[in-house]
Amino acid sequence: MTRGSSIFMVGVLLLGIYITGILIFGDAQTSPNVVYVDDDFNESTTGWQIDHFNKIQDGIDAVAEGGTVYVYNGTYNENVDVTKTVTIIGNNSVSCIVLALHSNDHVFNITANWVNISGLTVKGAGIIYAGIYVDHAEHCNISHINATNNIYGIYLDNSDNNTIINSTAFFNDYYGIYLVHSDYNVITKNNFSYNDDGIYLYYSNHNVLENNTAMENNNWDVNIYLASYNMIENTTGSGNRPIAYYDSNVNIANATFSELILWNADYSVIKNITIEGSSLLDNNGIIISDTDYANLTDINSSNNCYGVWLKDSHHNNLTNLTCTRGDTGIYLFTSNYNKISNSNFSNNEVGIYMNGYHQNHNSFSNNTAIDEMYSAFSADDDSHYNTVENLTIASYITTISFTFDNGISIRGVDEAPPNPAGMEDVGKYVNITRKTENSWINISIYYEDDDLEFVKENTLRIWRYDGTTWEMVSQPNNVNVGGNYVYANITSFSIFAPLGELTKGVQNLRTGELFMTIQDAINDADTSDGDVIVVHDGIYKENVVVNKSVTIINGSKPIIDGMGGVAFNITANNVSIIGFNITNSSYGINCSALGFYIANNTISATIDGINIFLHNISCNMTGSSSFIIGDSIVYKNTINATNNGIVINASYWGCNMSDNAIFEIGNFKIIENNISCMNGINISMHHLGYNLTDDSSFNMGNLAFNGNIINSSGAGIYVDEIEYIGYDLEDNATFTMGDLEFNDNVINSDNGRGIYLYEIYYFGYEMYGNSSFTMGDILVNNNEITSYDYGIYIDDIEDFGYYMYGNATFVMGSIQINENKINSTSYGIYLDDICDFGYEMEDNSSFTMGSIQVNDNVINSTDDGIYIDDIYDFGYEMEGNSSFTMDDIQVNDNVINSTSYGIYLYGIYYFGYDYMYDNASFTMGNIEFNGNIINSGDDGIYLEYIDDFGYYMYGNSSFIMGDILVNNNEITSHGDGIYVYEWYDFGYEMYDNSSFTMGNIEFNRNTINSSDDGIYIDDIYDFGCYMEDNASFVMDSIQVNGNIINGTGDGIYIDDIYDFGYEMEDNSSFTMGSIQVNDNVINSTDDGIYLYGIYYFGYDYMYDNASFTMGNIEFNGNIINSSNYGIYIYWIGDFGEYMYGNSSFEMDNIMANSNVINAGDDGMYLEYPVYALGCYMYGNSSFVMNNIQFNDNIINASSDGICVYEIEYIG
Repeated sequence: MTRGSSIFMVGVLLLGIYITGILIFGDAQTSPNVVYVDDDFNESTTGWQIDHFNKIQDGIDAVAEGGTVYVYNGTYNENVDVTKTVTIIGNNSVSCIVLALHSNDHVFNITANWVNISGLTVKGAGIIYAGIYVDHAEHCNISHINATNNIYGIYLDNSDNNTIINSTAFFNDYYGIYLVHSDYNVITKNNFSYNDDGIYLYYSNHNVLENNTAMENNNWDVNIYLASYNMIENTTGSGNRPIAYYDSNVNIANATFSELILWNADYSVIKNITIEGSSLLDNNGIIISDTDYANLTDINSSNNCYGVWLKDSHHNNLTNLTCTRGDTGIYLFTSNYNKISNSNFSNNEVGIYMNGYHQNHNSFSNNTAIDEMYSAFSADDDSHYNTVENLTIASYITTISFTFDNGISIRGVDEAPPNPAGMEDVGKYVNITRKTENSWINISIYYEDDDLEFVKENTLRIWRYDGTTWEMVSQPNNVNVGGNYVYANITSFSIFAPLGELTKGVQNLRTGELFMTIQDAINDADTSDGDVIVVHDGIYKENVVVNKSVTIINGSKPIIDGMGGVAFNITANNVSIIGFNITNSSYGINCSALGFYIANNTISATIDGINIFLHNISCNMTGSSSFIIGDSIVYKNTINATNNGIVINASYWGCNMSDNAIFEIGNFKIIENNISCMNGINISMHHLGYNLTDDSSFNMGNLAFNGNIINSSGAGIYVDEIEYIGYDLEDNATFTMGDLEFNDNVINSDNGRGIYLYEIYYFGYEMYGNSSFTMGDILVNNNEITSYDYGIYIDDIEDFGYYMYGNATFVMGSIQINENKINSTSYGIYLDDICDFGYEMEDNSSFTMGSIQVNDNVINSTDDGIYIDDIYDFGYEMEGNSSFTMDDIQVNDNVINSTSYGIYLYGIYYFGYDYMYDNASFTMGNIEFNGNIINSGDDGIYLEYIDDFGYYMYGNSSFIMGDILVNNNEITSHGDGIYVYEWYDFGYEMYDNSSFTMGNIEFNRNTINSSDDGIYIDDIYDFGCYMEDNASFVMDSIQVNGNIINGTGDGIYIDDIYDFGYEMEDNSSFTMGSIQVNDNVINSTDDGIYLYGIYYFGYDYMYDNASFTMGNIEFNGNIINSSNYGIYIYWIGDFGEYMYGNSSFEMDNIMANSNVINAGDDGMYLEYPVYALGCYMYGNSSFVMNNIQFNDNIINASSDGICVYEIEYIG
């Protein structure tokens, strides 16, 4: 084919298409006058898409103006727009169904005049759309239409002169038929039932509605608003009763209607009329629209939508209405100057409702609106100058009168709140809410004389309840005794009630019952656990037994006369006794149950103020049984007692438990009480959580005795045994408790001890398997004590974690005695026997604790300031993989004025002692005596017997400790400033791979003014003695540095530092830092520095590969003014003597350099300063040391400057 012929053929094709197009266009010029629509038609149907279609919209679009569309039975999913004059005829209104394709559109939207539509069912229009919507169209005819399940059935919008006939509109969400701004329409022989409203005329006039049925609609069968000059006749409503419509003056009596509508029916008289709508629905009622000066009397419009609805109607008089059990009793919409009286608007959702544009000057009198769902009376913000007199509301029958403005809502109160203490109600309550910020109400609440049985009438005032508390409404607020009402002006809204002072004394707040005695209130059958009983003013001569879990509180400090016996005896758990004045009692309060709250009472007792006796609580529990209770508290009571202020005697709680049994109690607190007595608080507690097996558990909170003010002739706080706590734990049993606290108390003891704690022991004693014991701190802090005897006396804190086996664990916090202020005529703080912690531990057992602290106390005492006797047996006899861990022992930053010793320590010993085997480990922090300020009549700090740390260690056992520090103290003493005696047996007898590690021993930066020696150190010895195998001992330095000393004896006296690394064999090793006496400033009337003996280091048989390594021995940089020798040194020797095998001894220098000395005798006297070093060495043994130096000293001496006597036996 050639290019030219190809072009020619295309031209012919185009021409053909053009001609065909002309033929089709010419055929469309004539539209059919009749078309047919069937949902079964398709392209095979004759006349398809010419006059036969399967969509109604296609048929309407195709038919000629004024033509007819026949619609056959079927279901058409469409939204149809009718924009031309047509007749649409369905085949059958039941089977010819048009279902909205889109629910957000009308099914039929008619916007053309002269449209006829019939024989269809239209449904499925949602949101705000209609089955048939006629929009600005006239002369349309709608007949035989079934409009169902739409939002609106048939909707005429600005459409006049239309006819709706023989149609139905059922089950539409809003209205069956709705006319908006539509006039002169004829609506006849239709049925508009089962919708929200059947017929609704809105701003629509001159319409004719006759022979219609509208029944069983949810709200109104017929409703109108601003609809004038309509004719509504022969309409059948719900219950097949007539709907009466009157549009002129009428006089009706003794009739029954389904609904009554008055429009423009001024001066009508309606009497003895009954409105009965549906028997199934609360619908219909009376509509009074645009009607003035009508009189309605004896009307019964109950079980309806609105009993009476006034719309734009004024000056009407309505009396003796019964409008109950509906949605709204009476509704005033934009209606003024009406009078509503002597009517019953009860049991509705809303009794009286005013809403719209101005509803003013209406009056309501002697009406009732009780048991309303939402409100008895409600008026929106555009309601002014209305008055309400004698409106009765419920649930508590209450009559009120009021004026108001700016919108309010009133309802009854379903359940009265509990009255405030000391006040009684008269059974009248009203709940008022506001509609705007500017709402107010001036209200009177009425009462009867019979309501005054328990209240003083002249004290009545209106009170407001905010959901939590009551408060009296501000003035004006008063009572009119003659008129029996209480009145007030209210601008803050909530629940209101008239309350007055009680005339009788005891009340159960929950039941409202009143009683003459407390015991009667408790014993009453209606009183149950959890109730609150208020006791008001008066004297109650009672011995009250509290055997229910109730709260008994004061109205305003009533007096309980115990008549010589027990005022309150608590026998039930969870009892509260609050705010009483208890007099004439032997025991103010006895308590034998837990969960108590005893607070703000004033107690006078001839024996004990409060006696808490708690024995045998929930023992022998097995299985999954449990005892769980909250806190037990004694708080802010004022007690005067002959014997004890408060006694706690507790024993056998949660004992002998097995399986999964649980005992759980909250905190046990005795806090902020004010006590005057012989002994302030007397405590005995034992056998708590005793003998637990399997998976049983015992849990308790803190034991707290804090913040009390105590004036006593004996002990302020007296503890005689807290013991057998978590004793005998086996298997997986657990014991947990919080702190043991004695804090923040103020104690004045005329003839006894401030705080006396005796026998706190057997905590976690005998633990087996996977058992565990956990507790918090033991605290004695922040107390202020003035005592005739000891300030704080603590004796026997012992046997914690004693006998532990298997995987047993013991964990506790610190022991603290801190920040107390003490004035005592004996010892300030006395501690005796803190011992047996982690004693005999085997297998994988572990003991962990915090610090022992005696810090920041201020003490004035006529004996020792702080006396500590025996802290010992910590981690005693440990085997297997057992471990003991603790933090520091601290005696720091105390301020002490004492006539005897400032700080006296007799014994810290037996730590990790007497056989540590296998992989046993002991770890501890420092031992500290730092930062104290002391004025003492004897020694400032006396430290005797710190010994036996890591004694007898085998296997891979290890002992680790921090420093021993005696630093930064300021001491003025009449004896020695610091006295140290017998510190020994550190890492003594170690075998296998056992190891001992410690930090420094320091006596640094102290400032001392003493009447004897400034620092006296006697016997520091037996460190790392008798070591074999791979045992190792490591320590840092011994330092006596930077002190400032003014003394009448020696400035620094050191006697016997010896036996370090004594008798070492195999691969054992001893390593230490330096021994330093440096940078001290000394003024003394005897020797400045006196040293007698540093000897036997690595001495008396070092065998095999044993090694000893140490740093310097230093006496450097001291400034000394002394009346005798400046520095006196006797015997530094016997280092590395008798060495065998491959043993070695290494040390750095021996130095006495850069000292400045003014001495009354020799400046430096050195006798045997270097003696027998590396003497008697055998095999491959070695001794290495650096220099011996006496350099750069400045000496002014009355005798020799430096005298050296005998340096011998070296190597």
